[in-house]
Amino acid sequence: MRLLVATDLHGSKSAVDKVVSTFAQTGANKLVLLGDLYYHGPRNGVPSDYDPMYVANALNAIANSIVAVRGNCDSEV
Repeated sequence: MRLLVATDLHGSKSAVDKVVSTFAQTGANKLVLLGDLYYHGPRNGVPSDYDPMYVANALNAIANSIVAVRGNCDSEV
């Protein structure tokens, strides 16, 4: 099985485009996402191409190929 691992997209349109494109080009079976997909975080600047809805739609289009791990959280789980 071939895996592609990505993390910290932070709602960036260009970042998700690159990940989805790389996923398609490599022929990986699964895309493993290690959190911080949509929100840019309280200590980070807003990316110039910040578009969390675009990121959500791009990832939903390949949802059956994704294994996701929750990112940072402010409270104990």
